Amino acid sequence: PEHWPDTVSDTILGKPIRKRPEESFMGGATPQSEYILYVDDESTNLKSLEMLLTRRGYQVVTSADPEHALDLIGHNPPQLLLLDVYMPTMTGFEMARLLKEHNRTASIPIIFISGSHEIETIKESFRHGGVGFVARPFHLEEILAKVKNQMELQRLRAKLQEEVDLKTEQLRQSEQRLALALKAGAAGVFDIHIPLSRGFFFSSRWLEMLGLSEPDLPAAGKFLEWQLNLLHAEQRESIAQAVRDFIDGKVDEWDRELQIKHRDGTFMWVHIFATAERNKEGLAQRVVGIMHDIGERKRSERMLNQYKNQLQDLVHARTKELERSVSLLSTTLESSADGVLVTDLSSIITASNMRFAELWTIPRNMVENNTFEKLIAELSEHTVQPIEFLSMIRLIYAQPEQPASDDIQLKDGRVFELNSQPQYMGERVIGRVWSFRDKTNRYRMERELLLAKEAAEAANRAKSNFVASISHEIRTPMNAILGMAHLALQAEM
Repeated sequence: PEHWPDTVSDTILGKPIRKRPEESFMGGATPQSEYILYVDDESTNLKSLEMLLTRRGYQVVTSADPEHALDLIGHNPPQLLLLDVYMPTMTGFEMARLLKEHNRTASIPIIFISGSHEIETIKESFRHGGVGFVARPFHLEEILAKVKNQMELQRLRAKLQEEVDLKTEQLRQSEQRLALALKAGAAGVFDIHIPLSRGFFFSSRWLEMLGLSEPDLPAAGKFLEWQLNLLHAEQRESIAQAVRDFIDGKVDEWDRELQIKHRDGTFMWVHIFATAERNKEGLAQRVVGIMHDIGERKRSERMLNQYKNQLQDLVHARTKELERSVSLLSTTLESSADGVLVTDLSSIITASNMRFAELWTIPRNMVENNTFEKLIAELSEHTVQPIEFLSMIRLIYAQPEQPASDDIQLKDGRVFELNSQPQYMGERVIGRVWSFRDKTNRYRMERELLLAKEAAEAANRAKSNFVASISHEIRTPMNAILGMAHLALQAEM
């Protein structure tokens, strides 16, 4: 329908869309013929990805409202749709389903975007017709590669469509030429009477197409056998049945493409159209028709099918490659012995692994359904010094480009080692990676070694004091004896 976006809105929300198309554009810009549409309810995500793609020379239109996006698509479909999975008014999967239900928008390639790394979310994206999936936080090379691949595929499809249109136009002109040629005797004409004993006729052009001459035509008694031998073996039975149905009046006209043997033994594609004069019972008494050589068209169709298959193989290979990459990243994250949490600059949790929830002894859904600020507040209750813990986290966040590390003592006696690194996309910081490692055993060993060292040093000091005291006690009486001896020696002298 003319107001396609209103129809879509009625289907989902029960009310029409009255926004003008340009209200869906960032900055009120009107898109040109080729553009990328990014739909996400988070303005931070819109701005960051728009900036990234714009710097690479793409024209990007953003929309924070799926209704506005549908309105925009209805007026001017994009070459690529980047679609957030989880939005409050309409999920990306619901929006994709609507687009796939309409011929005009069904072929728009969709790359789904989500902060979820769940395998089920990725599978659901491809089940809803997605050509790719990107998890936030974005990896620069990944998102650019996927966008580039899809835009190149769209350009290839456009080029292919141009070739199809060109070939279609050429075929249309060819049919016009054939119609004119028919009048001039260029089309093959045949006129067959039933029974065959009444005679049959094949024009010189018909014979010329098959490399035959009039002496090659059979006698009436062998005509049917001769006709069957002209047909390709794979089509012979079905064509013979179709001829019987046409002669018996089960179909009014004969309009068929088939392969006929040339005199040199090769098979050529022809299009045969025939009509019949029938008796009162509806049986054919005379069949008149024309035959066209459609070999060039068939060759064009084969080429187009080859292009189509190549494109499908390319899309399939790229999809498999992306699936393997996503699977590898997910497996790597889950196989880590550390608890890992990833956040963006807006304190949104974009990824985590099971080990993180296990270390902090919290439910997994507490991680998935919380913002970073709320989660950290919950975690602080597990620490010995919650206020100092929160202050440390905020200080780290205030220095987005600086790595950080510290030890965290928990109320249950465990000690965690925290390491936090900035997450980069190109040269730009887009978030942080927080890694927590249980170092309780190592911490206890270090404490025991320190206490043992202090005890050894105390024993050594006690020993030194004892030796010094004994030495003093020995020297005191010896001094008296030496003094008396010295006086005695002086008296003798």
